[in-house]
Amino acid sequence: PGAWGRSIECGRAAAGVARFSFEELCGSPLSAEDYAALVAKAQVHTFVVSDVPRFTLKLHNEARRFTNLVDTLYEHQCRLVCSAAAP
Repeated sequence: PGAWGRSIECGRAAAGVARFSFEELCGSPLSAEDYAALVAKAQVHTFVVSDVPRFTLKLHNEARRFTNLVDTLYEHQCRLVCSAAAP
């Protein structure tokens, strides 16, 4: 479930924990409202995000979406576990 009728697919979720690739969450035009809907409607409290790239100017939009994701998770007191290309 997402905001404004958008859907966010997650085939790997159980007991409030959902696993996504960076591309699934930040590679498409999603907003903070979409991330908040995952928390509220799908009752996800822990997000596992894999393959977070090293951000460059080329990935400006994706970096902004990732920042929105982190802010939304913080506001909703959710956990974030991620694997990244850079420390």
